[in-house]
Amino acid sequence: MKIIEHFVSIQGEGIRTGRPSLFIRTAGCNLKCVFHSGDGRVASICDTSYASFNPDPPTFMNFDKAKEECIQILKENPGVTDVVVTGGEPLLDQEGLVSLIADINTYAVSADRDLTWTVETNGSITPGNTLLEMVDLWSVSPKLSSSTPAAKDLKKYGLTTAAAEKHESSRINLHALSTIILFGHDLQLKFVYAGPESEQEIKSLARDIQDCLDAAYEQGQGLIDHEEVNRYIMLMPEGITSKAILGKSDECVQACIRNGWTFTSRMHILIWGNVKEK
Repeated sequence: MKIIEHFVSIQGEGIRTGRPSLFIRTAGCNLKCVFHSGDGRVASICDTSYASFNPDPPTFMNFDKAKEECIQILKENPGVTDVVVTGGEPLLDQEGLVSLIADINTYAVSADRDLTWTVETNGSITPGNTLLEMVDLWSVSPKLSSSTPAAKDLKKYGLTTAAAEKHESSRINLHALSTIILFGHDLQLKFVYAGPESEQEIKSLARDIQDCLDAAYEQGQGLIDHEEVNRYIMLMPEGITSKAILGKSDECVQACIRNGWTFTSRMHILIWGNVKEK
């Protein structure tokens, strides 16, 4: 597994906002997000593009050493019980992810320490059964159409036409999303709100996911719990600066109120700005 950094901070987004957490960031991503506002202008790119666009191999940590360092960090920070694996896209290496969780859990058991594992994923890759059992919280951030690089963006961000086309064709995987909802222990579907067009697209996607869930429920003949996708949806305002996030927050909150969704901000950016290892 390609680990590019690890650090302690607080979780800034979602249902575990504010929890002291050990973050483990993997390198590499199957998507290349360039986010656009309603008028087509680039609002931001992936806020960890150093890990997702063109990660530099010399920055990759030795995997075994990185695991040892993560265990040492937990020993030095007894108040930290959340571990968050983020990216990039961690599900690109599921075997490595299983090994990472298993080895750190071995230490936790020996230390009589209960860890909560969160995996942050774009939801385009279906996790295997072993991971579904090991992960406590799936933090899934499906990418809307506003994330697809436009032709005019390619040269600026060092992307190819093929990369943009692959992003668009693979950014939504209904099988992966419904599998996580049906068989994951807990989850949140966390969307970036860019404007009214985002709200309509999320509602449409939610209907598609719900159709998959309903079909699985009918086929399961009572062996699968019925799920309502809407209760897992969270909206956070688009932006990688405090000004942008606060400026979009009221509009985002109103969309949540209209649809019964949950609002989440980006506390780490409001506190420190968009900086590494925070």
